[in-house]
Amino acid sequence: MKSLMMAGVAAVLALALAAGACAEDQGQPADGKPAPEASPPAPAGATAAPAVETPSAAAAKTTLEKVAAEIDAQVATAEKLVKLFNEEMAKPEDKRDPRRINGLKLNAAQAYLRAAQKAKYNAPRFKDDARQSFLDQYEKPNREKAIALLQELADAAMQKKDYRNALALYNNILGIDPKNAAATEAIKKINEEMKTAKANGSNSTGGSTNKDDIKKFQQGYKQDWSGTHIDWGKTGRGTYW
Repeated sequence: MKSLMMAGVAAVLALALAAGACAEDQGQPADGKPAPEASPPAPAGATAAPAVETPSAAAAKTTLEKVAAEIDAQVATAEKLVKLFNEEMAKPEDKRDPRRINGLKLNAAQAYLRAAQKAKYNAPRFKDDARQSFLDQYEKPNREKAIALLQELADAAMQKKDYRNALALYNNILGIDPKNAAATEAIKKINEEMKTAKANGSNSTGGSTNKDDIKKFQQGYKQDWSGTHIDWGKTGRGTYW
């Protein structure tokens, strides 16, 4: 009798184990409760939800937009001055105003330089790649445009043997780009010609076209572009006209 009872218990256990194994094979837990439904796969072509910006990323974006708008305003001023210069140059030669022509170009150079200054001044607020990208977009091209306009003015003054103003303009270029080979070579040539003129008894250094404008430019542009520190004309904003 005892043997029959033991055999019955063993049979019940065997049936229970078999039922559990069957349930697992069908993807159900052995306790008989239904398994939680898996999330359906995303449909083909569906896009992921956009990542939410962190507060710091949003603040950096706002800063960039604000600074970029200020730089763009300076560039717009420069471009307007260049347009006025081109309009003046389009007039018959006897109708042109030489002082206005030089003044427009000098002021355009100043506006481009302001834009470059603002970019360099604000660049440290950005990190790594973002900083370099910001400089490449806003500082470098505007600095180069300012130098190009100053170069044109300096070359024109030198052709007229207006050495005083040519020298001032070439020195302005070197203040922005200390390694500028064209300005360095031109200054060397001017010094040699002035030395020769003095030896021949002439103290003339040329005319004084836009001398006051150039002096004001010098007061405003005095910056350190070497990258070792930022001076920005001592105030960061300079005194412009």
